[in-house]
Amino acid sequence: MTTQHTPGPWTFEGDHTHRSFNIRQLGHLIGTSDQAKHICTINNLPPHVLANRDPGIAEANARLIAAAPELLAVLKKWATFAHDNYTDEDITWLVEMRAAIAKAEGK
Repeated sequence: MTTQHTPGPWTFEGDHTHRSFNIRQLGHLIGTSDQAKHICTINNLPPHVLANRDPGIAEANARLIAAAPELLAVLKKWATFAHDNYTDEDITWLVEMRAAIAKAEGK
């Protein structure tokens, strides 16, 4: 059974230290009575805990997660186009596209 994700678009916002980023559904504030709009929080460990941690990693991960609904939608459109116009033998990445979509949809 496939569970639907929270509809996009998603956005991210960092705290003043840039060590924590909240992913949320665009247009819905965190901390209101509607907590379902909060997708996740990405944390970047402080330097004394993990000395070699790049401080930009948490922000990069937050940006990627926030783009997930749009990336999935575009990938599904391209997979449909490729399916209608090519065969798996013509485009080897069609199989990879289908696998990525299935992974995102929990199939």
